[in-house]
Amino acid sequence: MTSNTAPPHTPPMPVWRQVLNSTAMTALWVGLMLLGAGRLDWTRGWIAIGLALAVFGAIAVAVRRFNPGLMTARARWRRSDTKSFDKWIVPPMMALGFVQYAVAGREAGCAGCESLAFAWLYPGAALYVAGGLIVGWAMAVNRHAETTVRIQTDRGHTVVTRGPYRFVRHPMYSGAILLYLGIPLVVGALGWTAVISAVIIALMILRTALEDRTLRRELAGYEHYTTLTPYRLVPGLW
Repeated sequence: MTSNTAPPHTPPMPVWRQVLNSTAMTALWVGLMLLGAGRLDWTRGWIAIGLALAVFGAIAVAVRRFNPGLMTARARWRRSDTKSFDKWIVPPMMALGFVQYAVAGREAGCAGCESLAFAWLYPGAALYVAGGLIVGWAMAVNRHAETTVRIQTDRGHTVVTRGPYRFVRHPMYSGAILLYLGIPLVVGALGWTAVISAVIIALMILRTALEDRTLRRELAGYEHYTTLTPYRLVPGLW
């Protein structure tokens, strides 16, 4: 779907700020995982950290190349017109995402604590990379992929039908679900690490339903889009 008027331009986030944000996030990831593990010689943990850095680094490069204003828009994770349901869904999702790193370190980082054989890392990494590719693809083509749900009248909000949006209506969530399915397998923890993934995935599914209902009611052209792309998250299922 397209608009008759050009949407306002969002300037790209300066490179220095993006590097600073990435460095701070990396330090937090590493710190939480290794603090939970209580040791530095956790090979599987370092592999998980390296995998996360590679995937999210590739996403950042792709978004800066194809959708340079998105990171600036996403930097404001809460706005006055953010939908009320998102104000109570997003904070626990974000908090659990960080807590999971420390829990994974605690649960699988000590010697002999891993509950899954090392071979499970490979399907976990495949899920993680596939999810990252889908998330990056969606962010590269959708300039409205902000952090929270709102109707972006200030940014010329229109329906996006390109890229992965041809297959499902919420591909970022589809990709993120694959990421969270992969994390417990990568680190080798099927206890609380997997429980946290399950809770985050449940919140994403709930958020998908509420966001989709909002867009059908309030975004021009979205109802017609649902007839062209009938599935929300999984082709042929839902």
